[in-house]
Amino acid sequence: MVPIDFDNDRLLRVEEVAEILRLDPKTVYGLVADGYFRGLKIRDGGALRIWKSSLNKYLQERTEKFDRETGTLETTDDLLGKSMEK
Repeated sequence: MVPIDFDNDRLLRVEEVAEILRLDPKTVYGLVADGYFRGLKIRDGGALRIWKSSLNKYLQERTEKFDRETGTLETTDDLLGKSMEK
């Protein structure tokens, strides 16, 4: 679970997350229900907010998964080797 830094983290509206991911807000609600994002309800039955840190974690994990599956992930050694060749 992503620790929440209450001093520096930020709450995002579902619509903001949907815009960032270019998804329908209903899809974002589904991702929350499936446990991909941490959030909170402002009050019982109220508006849902999503912690920005959990969105960042999701994006990082999905990017790493994509990189592994497509073979595009480069190790630090690979990157250093390429910079030394130049």
